[in-house]
Amino acid sequence: PINRAGKLASLLIQLPPKYIYHKYYEVFRIFLNLTVGEFRYAVEFRDLSWLREDVLGLLSKYDVAYTIVDEPLLPPHAYITTDFAYIRWHGRGRNPWYYYHYSLNELNEWKPRILEIRDKVRNVFGYFNNHFKGYAVHNALQVLEILEIITSTQRKILEEVEKNIQEIKIQQLDYILDLPSEKLPEEIEDLLALLTDKVRLKRAKEIREDLIQVREATEQHLSARVKDYNIIIDLEKRIIVHDCADWARTRSSLSFCKHLNALILNIDKAYARRILEDIVINKSLWKFLENV
Repeated sequence: PINRAGKLASLLIQLPPKYIYHKYYEVFRIFLNLTVGEFRYAVEFRDLSWLREDVLGLLSKYDVAYTIVDEPLLPPHAYITTDFAYIRWHGRGRNPWYYYHYSLNELNEWKPRILEIRDKVRNVFGYFNNHFKGYAVHNALQVLEILEIITSTQRKILEEVEKNIQEIKIQQLDYILDLPSEKLPEEIEDLLALLTDKVRLKRAKEIREDLIQVREATEQHLSARVKDYNIIIDLEKRIIVHDCADWARTRSSLSFCKHLNALILNIDKAYARRILEDIVINKSLWKFLENV
């Protein structure tokens, strides 16, 4: 019914990462022969071994689109193999990729690519990975605005989405700033819950203790390395400096990433509590900065 109503752009065929070219090419070729019919298809590869001329030629032969991706695993090559293009924005997060909210700068990077792709095909379809906070909807509408093709109805929806996102951030900040010191939670994890979310806290607990190295811990200064990332906490200047990709997103809302959480969970509890209490009570005075 969706196809007959003209609402179905294509069906997506996503290969598992373990499906490599040398082992599964013949199976893939036979499968493509079965796709001939009333539906249009796009194929998303999950391994670099498929990015070769004979595979692109095979897609062209069966009128199947190569899925252009924005993700950590594959490069964003814009191969055109049929009369439409299919772009998937997976996110640039770390474990998982899709826990991500693209910035305007990151989306603007795609504008010239999309315009170039548009000139080579009849239709361009874009898909953002779904997200429980509605980031996919927000980013999709932002792309339409960047391309200057957003309708008045879509613009109203975009404004409503951005208003809701901003209100949530303000509500979270107000709740924390208005919390008196005597009502702060006793447990370190409960204090962290005021500065992070359940997913990041859970992932912090999964980081092994041997991957957390405290370089310096004084009254006013904490320096550490968690996995491959550096962290500096200056209690006197009220500054946190960190360099992971997730921090680039969370710091704008003065929230902790999993590496900050892991560090706090693995230092002296009294020391950790002093840091967290000051951040929670005096959050507006703290600065969360990138790079070390």
